[in-house]
Amino acid sequence: MSSTPYPNAPAALVAFEIRFPQADGDRRQIQAIASSLHDTLPIAKIEHIQQFQFPVGPNPEATSIEVTRFQTRDRTSSASVWPDRVVVETTKYPGYNSFRKLIEEVVSVVASSVAPSGIERVGLRFVDEVRPPVEPTGLEWRRWVAPELIGPASLNFQGGAPEAWQGAVQFSVANGVGVVLRYGPRDGYAVNPEGALRRATTAPYTSCFVFDSDSFWVATDSIPEFDPVAIMNLCDELHRPLKEVFEQLVTDELRIYMAGEAK
Repeated sequence: MSSTPYPNAPAALVAFEIRFPQADGDRRQIQAIASSLHDTLPIAKIEHIQQFQFPVGPNPEATSIEVTRFQTRDRTSSASVWPDRVVVETTKYPGYNSFRKLIEEVVSVVASSVAPSGIERVGLRFVDEVRPPVEPTGLEWRRWVAPELIGPASLNFQGGAPEAWQGAVQFSVANGVGVVLRYGPRDGYAVNPEGALRRATTAPYTSCFVFDSDSFWVATDSIPEFDPVAIMNLCDELHRPLKEVFEQLVTDELRIYMAGEAK
């Protein structure tokens, strides 16, 4: 998760999200965004997202929200405009510097077209699907991920081999930044290949070890203005702990494989 990623980096999805007080969007604003992003994200699609509220009583209330997604032609990167947030995503992570340029372009366009009244939450998320050259099972993951992530799987219950486990931990970082890490082995994919974005690569097998890292900042005492410069500075603050955490999650053997140096 460095500025220049490993050739065999396991990033399956990288996402940036900024939430703001709900804006009264209209088609003119969406058209202005489409025009400004046309060279970078030329394909526009309208999606209807179901959201559920659970008031007192047995029946949840469902509402449909219209979301406009702007995509690259290969459908590996997009920006989604919601009434109360903007999400920038990619399944083809080019490194932080390149992804940051996309975020900065989208944030600047939203600032001029929608003009949100403030910032409520900013988040940067990496979903890594670790797949070494040989498919591990159970405790074999110790070759590839930090021993702290094996945890209770190393316990012996009458010789039974561990099949699956999950863990989560939250860290408090400087300047009001928090980091949540969820981890564990699983079959299948953490990022749906049939989702809105096309997977950039095809996995050699379906089992993987997932690192789901979310670095975030939440407004507390006051809601700051929607300032693109301040937002990008905050994005940099969110990236720093994620880069550091990732390097602590992997072993030297996996690092050699990710660098393309394995024999």
